[in-house]
Amino acid sequence: MPSDYWKRNMFVEFMEDGLSVQLRDRIGVENMLWGSDYPHAEATFPRSQQFIQRMFEGVPDGDVRKITSENAARMFQFELN
Repeated sequence: MPSDYWKRNMFVEFMEDGLSVQLRDRIGVENMLWGSDYPHAEATFPRSQQFIQRMFEGVPDGDVRKITSENAARMFQFELN
């Protein structure tokens, strides 16, 4: 199925997309990556933490961790401590 291919091989990255956050269960939390776009001028840095709090308000902590760090670590095969 195409959805199986998506879940196994694809990621979607976003910086400011409230709709993606709302549709995370349809997209697949495991396939989502949040990016700050650092060091570009439109980046959320140095207010990334405030941006994340606003963007993910009401989202379970586990989903936020996956989207903001764990999924990228898995994709790049990094180890998180």
